[in-house]
Amino acid sequence: LPDNVKQDVHSLTDNLKTTREKAFALYNYLQKNTRYILVKLGIGGWQPYDANYVATKKYGDCKALSNYMVSLLKEAGVKGNYVLVNGDDEDLHGLWEDFPSPFFNHAIVCVPDGKDTLWFECTNQTMAAGYMSGFTGNRKALMIDDDGGHVVNTPTYTPEDNMQIR
Repeated sequence: LPDNVKQDVHSLTDNLKTTREKAFALYNYLQKNTRYILVKLGIGGWQPYDANYVATKKYGDCKALSNYMVSLLKEAGVKGNYVLVNGDDEDLHGLWEDFPSPFFNHAIVCVPDGKDTLWFECTNQTMAAGYMSGFTGNRKALMIDDDGGHVVNTPTYTPEDNMQIR
């Protein structure tokens, strides 16, 4: 990350106490300071641009924005994991855990927080922090961790989760 972004990260998070507060503040920063573009050609369809590129240009695809978010989190001392998922509606549960394949077409971020897990859709400038849409929710995904890749489930929402009573 460039020095100015590192300074922004510390000014936003140094006085915050919890992982959740820091992650939500950085997600808000990401939403306000970047925008999504689609890159599918050549190596750009597979390899994310680095965090410095996104910080300088203020845009990126799902891979680049998720990589940038992980870098922001790391600067704040928060562990974030890059996660690959398939967002196609016609192939909701097609991941075979015991058969490697290029199944994925989208990248998101997962932040472990004790017994809880926070999820971030980095391409959406209006989605609430910690919420997965129908595009990424209720899916099998590949979380990249320090010790390799792990198949995980993204959050599933029930009708009760979506109910508001006033």
